Amino acid sequence: MFDESMSSIMSQEKFLSNHKNKQRLINILRVKFQKEGFVVKQAQGDVDYLIIKSALEIGKSSQCVVAVGEDIDLLVIMTASTNSENIFYLKHERGKAV
Repeated sequence: MFDESMSSIMSQEKFLSNHKNKQRLINILRVKFQKEGFVVKQAQGDVDYLIIKSALEIGKSSQCVVAVGEDIDLLVIMTASTNSENIFYLKHERGKAV
């Protein structure tokens, strides 16, 4: 069991391989983001679909939306879901700033 005041003594990979640790961390982050006024959505199934669905919803009322991801699935789902010209995909590479 851990709380947000604790420091990890193991690698990130090992820590997140424990489902309970991962879920608790997600819950802590969700609450913190919500307190700061962010809209938080947690996928129960396909996270790629939720990301694109959310981007399309925002795109209806925004000038421009950029979906940032690491895999090509986002681009495929986005391309199949819209022909809008104000929604873009940016492939993020691990370890590089966006």
